[in-house]
Amino acid sequence: MITYKLKINYQDPRVMTSDMEFVTGDVGAYRLEFEFYDNGARVDLTDCVLTVKAKRSDGTVLADAGEMQDNLGVFVPKNDIYAVAGELRLEVALADAAKNYITAKVLLATVVEGLGDADNVAQTSASVYVTLLNRIQEQIIAANKLTEDAKSLIDGKLELKADKQTEDGGFAGGQGASTTNGAAIGSGAAATGGGGSVGLGASSTNGGGAIGSNANANAGGAVGSATTVTGYGGAVGNKAKAGAGFSGGNQAAVALGSNGKYIDAIQLGAGTNEAPGTLQVYDYRIMDQDGSITAARLPGYCGCVSSADDLPGYAETGDIYGVMETVSKPQEDALFAKGMFSDYFTSAGETAGTGLAPALCNLRDSIIANIKNYTFTGTDNQTATYLYTASGTFLAEVKVNAGNTSALSAFDAYSIGYNGNDTDIISFYICKQKKSKLTFQNTEYEHIMVWNGTGWEDVRSFHCAKMTPKGSVNQYEDLPDAIDGSLYQLQTSSANWVKYSGKASDLLNIEEDGFHGLKFTPPESCIRKSYLNYGSYLHTYNIVALYDASGNYLQELILNPLPESDIGYPLSIFGISSPSDTVTFYLGIYKNNTRPETLKSFQAGDFVFMKNNQWICIAGPKARENYYTKTQVNEKISASSRWGGSISSYEELPKSPQAGTYCYVSADIANGVKYTGKVSDLFRIYDNEMLQSDTLNFTPPEYCLPPLMDSPYYDTIVNIYDEAGANVGYLSINPQPGSAPPFFSLSELGVTSADDTVTFYLGIYDGTGLPSAIETIYHAGDILIWVGTKWVRIPTV
Repeated sequence: MITYKLKINYQDPRVMTSDMEFVTGDVGAYRLEFEFYDNGARVDLTDCVLTVKAKRSDGTVLADAGEMQDNLGVFVPKNDIYAVAGELRLEVALADAAKNYITAKVLLATVVEGLGDADNVAQTSASVYVTLLNRIQEQIIAANKLTEDAKSLIDGKLELKADKQTEDGGFAGGQGASTTNGAAIGSGAAATGGGGSVGLGASSTNGGGAIGSNANANAGGAVGSATTVTGYGGAVGNKAKAGAGFSGGNQAAVALGSNGKYIDAIQLGAGTNEAPGTLQVYDYRIMDQDGSITAARLPGYCGCVSSADDLPGYAETGDIYGVMETVSKPQEDALFAKGMFSDYFTSAGETAGTGLAPALCNLRDSIIANIKNYTFTGTDNQTATYLYTASGTFLAEVKVNAGNTSALSAFDAYSIGYNGNDTDIISFYICKQKKSKLTFQNTEYEHIMVWNGTGWEDVRSFHCAKMTPKGSVNQYEDLPDAIDGSLYQLQTSSANWVKYSGKASDLLNIEEDGFHGLKFTPPESCIRKSYLNYGSYLHTYNIVALYDASGNYLQELILNPLPESDIGYPLSIFGISSPSDTVTFYLGIYKNNTRPETLKSFQAGDFVFMKNNQWICIAGPKARENYYTKTQVNEKISASSRWGGSISSYEELPKSPQAGTYCYVSADIANGVKYTGKVSDLFRIYDNEMLQSDTLNFTPPEYCLPPLMDSPYYDTIVNIYDEAGANVGYLSINPQPGSAPPFFSLSELGVTSADDTVTFYLGIYDGTGLPSAIETIYHAGDILIWVGTKWVRIPTV
């Protein structure tokens, strides 16, 4: 039984992550032990009551009670609680004897798919950041477990191998192996400080664990050929290197520090992380030292949460969060809208003064540009669309013409949220297709939420909180000066710069002491004005922001300096030396009288958000161009991991494992494959009277076949074992016509007729030979490690 020990402080956030992982199909396999604290002080649980409510990823909610044992809250979850793969939310509630709640926390756990339900793929709505850290934690736990299991294996063998026991109670096996009170197995293996080393030349100190040829560990864990851990961290994979952090994957490494030890950082996949305290996947930085997602991966983001309820209650203006949410989406091409009634509709009373109820109304002209893809030409050549409630029920055909009182549409406005006031918040769908009801389907979608100074605004969601952003302009140059929190959409591709290239003497005013400005008049958008009282008049400076050919900021250049302050600048700042050379440079476009911090390009459809006097792209094609999606990051982590999965049969072992690949055995596995069926269906009968067979009626698995044999009669053979596992004979595979291959008497399997039902095994070839008998070779709970040539079993305690 796997035990998860959890500490809950009353002052902790209501929703917390955890490293708990459950496997579908397991029964009675997990135990949760809770310690409760109040401001750091352990709570006395006498007479307290523990209840746990579980919400599975399919939305099913289950409840059960725990019990108190030795001042611990103990809960053993029933298997139906983790019967569905995906995120599992556990609400842990502590109450007093009178059933008054003391505290209630929600713990997030993961359920992975067991082998009994292979058609369902586990999904998660966790953020990229949370997913990365959980996968890292899984690999660290797996590496630690390998070390613990290796030590347990050695302890269990001491009684049988007393001659290998050291004076201090340790265990040494192999030529040149040495240890005191630890364990060392393999030629030249060494362990000090109570640690364990398994493999040729493996070495561990200070209680650490090293598994693999020439693996080396301090107090941490190293698994794989030539892995090295100099600190208390972990490394898994061929030539992986780690300090106090973690490295996983083939040649995953962190840099050596000035002290000769590997730095404290995390590296996943081939590559070297050279920045302490950071997380890197291959050659791409994901997390910075302060725990934030690297800007290059998630520009403008503060984080990602699993639901809108998890957003912070207050943030800085312009802070951006992602929210993963499952929404119900119409299968039809329909547009959802939500807002004040007067934002979208005009009543007959408002338009013509007729005093009619707002149920007689039409859509405003002002929104036509935003809904044109959902309209058609209706009766009287009026632009129209079909109106549906938020639940998808058809209401009416409505016109888009606020000034035409003869084209008013009658429908139940109250069904979309109207209660008699123009300021009432309504919600509805419009669609070009007419049907009695829209058809909905669930879709996982990522919202982008922005703090606008007073609340969270959904600027990119499936439902589109508003039909328009706060503004829409043709290109970046048309964006206005704006306050933080302003949101606009660009209609065409554009940039926050203007590029110039040509002969230096054609573009620059060049004199003997350098260049003194530009020979052309730049666009007004590239000019910042500054003012100075000069004598009796006000002098206006025209200033441009200058960037080199690579987009690096150079300086602000005054185009019209005062005579006494006019100086020349060297051509070398552009990387040229002569007026005849070709020069390339950029001028930045000013917004809010501020130059661009970096030069950026934008695409049609991008949403830009004003923060700290800079327009930031937060949605659209460009916003997602330079960082990995959650799926891409998960794929990269999976590709770099040596985790081979949970297996329950021999055929599930990875087919082409790399050194250091490890698997968890979830059910006993024998060294044979079992078959049951009708004799004549399974065996080709050569002599029906003598009940003899010359080969099988099916193709056996490759792992039951020894190497091809040099025989003119058949390719190779398989060994046959009876139901008790005893070897009773063998049969040829692909016997040649006219040959005399060995015959097998089916009576050895206890049958008397070709119509009988028979049970037998085929032995599995382990690389050296076929087994002498069928027996269990791997037990549930074992860890298997591929050492390059074979699977090595680390048995369960």
